[in-house]
Amino acid sequence: MTVNKKKFSWKKEKVKKKKPKRRVRWWLLIPFFLAVAAIVWLATYPYRNDNRRLRELGYDNETIEVIREKELLGTILENNYYSPHLAAAIKDGTLRKDYISLYTVVSDRRLEATDFLLYRRLEDAGYEEDQLLNLFGSLKREEMTPLLLYDYQWDEQAYIDDVIENRSSGHFDISGDYRQMFKIPEKADDPDSLQVLVDRRYYLDENYVPSGLKNLSEEYAVGGSSLREETGTWAIKMIQAGQSGGAYFYISDSYWDYASLKELNDRYLSYLNENDFDALYARAGFNEHQTGLAVNFAATYEDEEDFSRTDCYRWLKDHAASFGFIERFPQNREAITGRPAEPDHYRYVGRATAEAVKASKLTYDEFYSLYLKDWYNEELKPSESILNQIEWYGITD
Repeated sequence: MTVNKKKFSWKKEKVKKKKPKRRVRWWLLIPFFLAVAAIVWLATYPYRNDNRRLRELGYDNETIEVIREKELLGTILENNYYSPHLAAAIKDGTLRKDYISLYTVVSDRRLEATDFLLYRRLEDAGYEEDQLLNLFGSLKREEMTPLLLYDYQWDEQAYIDDVIENRSSGHFDISGDYRQMFKIPEKADDPDSLQVLVDRRYYLDENYVPSGLKNLSEEYAVGGSSLREETGTWAIKMIQAGQSGGAYFYISDSYWDYASLKELNDRYLSYLNENDFDALYARAGFNEHQTGLAVNFAATYEDEEDFSRTDCYRWLKDHAASFGFIERFPQNREAITGRPAEPDHYRYVGRATAEAVKASKLTYDEFYSLYLKDWYNEELKPSESILNQIEWYGITD
């Protein structure tokens, strides 16, 4: 019988001794974890604190994320900028960073590209940021636009108070005088342009004579009348269309040269002082009849002395823009134009511009100063992305 030596080996196997277990005293790790927690807390404190400050201003968590993404945090917290309008513009991505302060003062409407244009136009006229924020926070856009025509107002609050006190539906009324006539006269930009502005500030040289003057048929105008060819052509087309529509009128006044206007001025000034004269008439050089683009109409077959009450006037109100003409000195805008209402005085600017002026509900002085005028400081001109959103900016025919 074979004996399994391995199985029945009497050799004692070496027994391994178990090492005693080390017991980790977990409470000794508490200081370590506390230190780590403290470091994390301290490192994230500015983030959490900034979020807290933004929430206290009024921003929700979603808007706060966008604020950080658009790198607006510093600007907003340094100036405590907040308004529901600003928050909405940040959230929906329509915010214009260069005008962020403007969003905080306009609360009754959403800002549009035209607001940014007006802001820059007023800045180009000399107004500083604190003045602009005061104006935009207190007045409607149409109440600020006349400032483009007035002298620079050091105390804009006086103007604001005047406008608010005299607000009335359908009118622009103010008590103060914000324009010293002929204080800083400027030569009219491009006198041959259909859109040239001639008013109490912009003048034509005494030697200026428009090119392309044409005599008008006495069938449509008083004898000796002349206008620039394009103006006369469309004036006659408008008269013919009026006749087809039951409104009969003719051209009662047209082109005047500088010398004739000066002679007329001197005649009036022989019995009127300058202030009374300027309140009623335009000085030679500042009279747009010299452009060959201005006409006055008279109604035929109507006995009404007030032209604004005639069928002819009502027809012109509805149709003149379609022929390139605008009512130059409308009623209820005397405080803006600086001239009495002249319902029979029309100015040719081309069809596209005329329809834009009519749609804007601005006087031509305002329209030109806001949308067409050259910039004194080109650096203040809004970005192309803003200008491209403005339908009438730089409009031409």
